[in-house]
Amino acid sequence: MAEVTVFHDAAELRPVTAKGWKIGFNNVLSRELERVWNPRSFAIQTLAWLVILNFILALFIEIETSNGPATDSVTIFMLLCGVLAPMGAAIVSSGSIIGERKSGTAAWVLSKPTSRTAFIIAKFLAIASAFLVSAVIIQAVVAYAQLSLATRTFIPLGPYLVATLVIILSVVFYLALALMLGTFFESRVPVMGIPVALIMGQIFITGLLSDIADFLPYLFPGNLLQLSVDFINGAANSGLAILNIVVTLGLTALFIYLALHRIHRYEL
Repeated sequence: MAEVTVFHDAAELRPVTAKGWKIGFNNVLSRELERVWNPRSFAIQTLAWLVILNFILALFIEIETSNGPATDSVTIFMLLCGVLAPMGAAIVSSGSIIGERKSGTAAWVLSKPTSRTAFIIAKFLAIASAFLVSAVIIQAVVAYAQLSLATRTFIPLGPYLVATLVIILSVVFYLALALMLGTFFESRVPVMGIPVALIMGQIFITGLLSDIADFLPYLFPGNLLQLSVDFINGAANSGLAILNIVVTLGLTALFIYLALHRIHRYEL
């Protein structure tokens, strides 16, 4: 048995050796990785995030250094990245399922020996890999260089890395949410709108909840934004931080499960 995978409009036959949900996984993953890691599109996306995040950071550093040491700029970067990167993740992944369903690509791919589970997981891994590198990891490296030059010393690397990992977790959460929503809706509007509304809404909700009880904000993934800042400032409560991370990981796994459940019930 062989399956057809299309790369650059060329048909390529590959033998199927996997079983169960892994059927077709390697071929679909290769196809998705080739798409998201296209040198031109990846470079454009990385440059766009450089302008959005690090150019704005450079302006803040310039303003701050004109009045004294740039001590708050690292917090500003984490806030910028913690809000804008998850929004970008939701927008980028919003059409990954809907677009292929409408174009018929999804039906074509799944007519081959490819499981629906492999289809969803391959998409999630490919989109996450390219987006995290271009929008978070590269930007964090550039920002670290900017901040270190502005302060004329290397800022503490440990807290900075932990804060960046928290932002990465937040982005993965919203990628999973958008991917799940793409299996439930026919339009990109709710797939983009719901995560963006959730990001903005949680900023206000977590602040209100902290007035009721200290632990309540940590039950919401939106608190990861504050958690990244707390790690930078050395003010993170380890117990509550673990609670926040566990809740976010659990919801991320739930979203992927719901996406898989929905795609298996959906008539392509």
